[in-house]
Amino acid sequence: MRPLGRLGWIQIDCPDPERLAVFWSAVLGVEIHGRLGSPPQFVDLDPQSTDAPHVSFQRV
Repeated sequence: MRPLGRLGWIQIDCPDPERLAVFWSAVLGVEIHGRLGSPPQFVDLDPQSTDAPHVSFQRV
C-alpha cells in the first residue's frame, strides 16, 4: 500500500519558544533556522534531513 501523504511540519505551542528551541536543537543535533519577532514569537529548527519534518515553536 502506498502512503497517502507525509508529515511535513510539527508546530509546538509553548510559552517560551526560544528556550524550547534551544533545548530541542541540542537534543536533535540541529541548528536554529530562524526567529520571528522580538522577543521571538516563532522559532524554527533546521530539518534533520530533506525527508524530515520541520519543527517549530510558537508562543501562545
